[in-house]
Amino acid sequence: MLVNLSVDELWVIATCAVCGAACAIPGVFLMLRRSALLGDAISHAILPGITVAFMISGERSPIFMLLGAALAGLLTALLSSLLSQSTILKKDAALGIVFTTMFAIGVLLLTWGARNVDLDPGCVLYGLAELTPFDTTELFSMLLPRSFVWLSIILLINIALVSIFFKELKISSFDPVLASALGFNTTLIHYVLITSVTITAVASFEAVGSILVISMLITPAATAYLLTDRLGLLIFIAAALGIVAAFGGYAGALTLNTSVAGMMSVVSGVIFAISLVVAPRHGLAQRVITRAMLRYRILRDDILGMLYRWHEVVGRDHSNPLTHREIYQALGRSILTRLALRSLIRRGEVVRALNAPLHLTERGMLEAQALVRSHRLWESYLAKHLGLALDHLHIPSERTEHFIGLALTRELEKELATKLDPHGKVIP
Repeated sequence: MLVNLSVDELWVIATCAVCGAACAIPGVFLMLRRSALLGDAISHAILPGITVAFMISGERSPIFMLLGAALAGLLTALLSSLLSQSTILKKDAALGIVFTTMFAIGVLLLTWGARNVDLDPGCVLYGLAELTPFDTTELFSMLLPRSFVWLSIILLINIALVSIFFKELKISSFDPVLASALGFNTTLIHYVLITSVTITAVASFEAVGSILVISMLITPAATAYLLTDRLGLLIFIAAALGIVAAFGGYAGALTLNTSVAGMMSVVSGVIFAISLVVAPRHGLAQRVITRAMLRYRILRDDILGMLYRWHEVVGRDHSNPLTHREIYQALGRSILTRLALRSLIRRGEVVRALNAPLHLTERGMLEAQALVRSHRLWESYLAKHLGLALDHLHIPSERTEHFIGLALTRELEKELATKLDPHGKVIP
């Protein structure tokens, strides 16, 4: 589909791709600072700034636009900060009041005071990427789309800022207190980031508009955050996802005959939804698998513990065996319980006779002894150091026994120096 595109269509894709990458880079730090709403606020609050710039200059001068937007963005950040520090309002409430007020002022100025200025509210609010190839500027004796040129400059500025101040941005984003202790000016770093977000947002207006730019600021960054924990790689993936959203958004818009900017946001949302499910470490599927595997391991331990305690009560009396029915009755008839029991039989830790009784093998007995030892040592520790009543010892010890390793077991044995648990049972 994308092979037979015209030059103008390729310029649309290139402009959107540069926009996606430029937005994703500062968006990563907004997300890490838990300030995603700040990007939304700035993308709306700069509207009066660019409107006033239009009204003063009477033309769509990028310099005036960036200057007006930067001042409006910094004013928004400053007012919201002052409001939250000097009143009982929390940060999100102060930010909501400031940015909605600024946006409302911008809408009024746009509809009342800028009627005679070449400024389309639809373009500002929702973007009009399809028309970017028709507004050109000369660069190196070549006519290039003006939005593409400015977004490329903004992208290079963002890359330079992150490259030069990577350490400062990293420390202040993850631990602002440590950054201040190390002598970094966190306030200056904050406002440099705000300025970067502001000029990126205003440069992106013609491509994705002031509303959808928030999607390109945050969604690729949030998606990349699901895929990696390394900051450098996170920034690279976020920028790459912004570019992918541009290609996917144009292809989708071409297929459905709809807005490129809107489809870019939809594609970003779809990529995020897919990543949310299949991300290798933080995805929902991985969480389900990890919890199931933990539950499976605990069930195996519980079966070994039940069999050991049964052996303690009745000895190796095969006339009074424990069967799988008692196991299922105690632990449930879930698939995981059945798989856990089959695993113990397959591993040679439990044997099952023809009439269905279950017995520990020598190998299973050693595993079960280690588990019960951990349980009873922990009960003894809780009774000795926390003074818990006897009927309050079993449940916390049952939850902890699965995570007590050999080193901790030896420390408990050395600390407690006892052969009996608080219930008078032998510690194996």
